[in-house]
Amino acid sequence: MKNSDDQIREPIKSWPKYERPREILLEKGPDHLSDAGLIAILLRSGTAKKDAVQLARELLDRFGGLSELLRAPKKDLEEIRGMGPAKIAQLMAALEIIKRQLRDSLKKSEMMTFENPRIIFDYLQSSMGAYKKEVFKVLYLNAGNQLIDDEDLFQGTLNECAQNRAIIERLNVRALSSHLER
Repeated sequence: MKNSDDQIREPIKSWPKYERPREILLEKGPDHLSDAGLIAILLRSGTAKKDAVQLARELLDRFGGLSELLRAPKKDLEEIRGMGPAKIAQLMAALEIIKRQLRDSLKKSEMMTFENPRIIFDYLQSSMGAYKKEVFKVLYLNAGNQLIDDEDLFQGTLNECAQNRAIIERLNVRALSSHLER
């Protein structure tokens, strides 16, 4: 378990049950796990020299925390020894699940509206946090400020994004279809 980094690590299966991340999660709940423990569960395995927890700690340290890790570009993850396509896909899927859950809860909740700036910020942060370019995103809201849909219209520089005619055309189509549904 606690070998130096240059020695082969014991697999997590050989650890006492009370130290294994998956068992802690199932017996005590997610609040009893560190970020590294949760990421280790997603990764499922480490390498010959690092167990999944140690690999998770390395990732968290390298990217500066959980949010940054989940938003890390694929090419940056590929540079980490032990991060192959399966592990990268698992992290990307976890971020997408978070984004979809937030979007679904906002769409379904009658209590939650976009009148609160913090809700707007949290929504945009979760849906756009990984973008490396400027993005012109449109949020379509109903009369009660509840999210109907969102759409990324343009990516690039501010000048590349400001294509007013296309924006107005799309908004008019949405407004017309919304009006016809009533």
